[in-house]
Amino acid sequence: MKKKKKMRLYKEPSPLYLYRKEIIWTMLTLAWLLFIYSNSMKTAGQSSAQSQLVLRVVERISAAAHVETGVTEHLIRKTAHFAEYMVLGMLMTQTVRAWGVFLSHQLWIVPLSGFLMASADEIIQLFFDGRSGQFTDVLLDFAGVAAGLAFCQLLHHVMNR
Repeated sequence: MKKKKKMRLYKEPSPLYLYRKEIIWTMLTLAWLLFIYSNSMKTAGQSSAQSQLVLRVVERISAAAHVETGVTEHLIRKTAHFAEYMVLGMLMTQTVRAWGVFLSHQLWIVPLSGFLMASADEIIQLFFDGRSGQFTDVLLDFAGVAAGLAFCQLLHHVMNR
């Protein structure tokens, strides 16, 4: 008597499929970090020109709205620091969550990693003409990472009610 072959109702996933979400979040995080570091590898002149461009756009928008903003290049630069690292904090939070890291560990892994990445960012700037590394920027970047982490945790909490 012949044995009947058991029919599968599903296709067994490949290892890549099992880790697709983790790999995607990791790659997005690394790509964003490369974007941040590439901005740090610009000379002071290139960085200033970029900030001036953003400042002109803000001034045109505020003039069209008949609003005096008082925005300066310095404020643009510091806001960019915070915003870049807030996005990095959100991406890192999603990455560690995708890899199954417990919440209690997320709350120290993300900020510590963010602090180390911000420190590396400021060190990179030391090697480019006219740039300097500032500890105050590390703290600002760290605050951005913390804000990104807090935003993701709050969003996760609200969505899982």
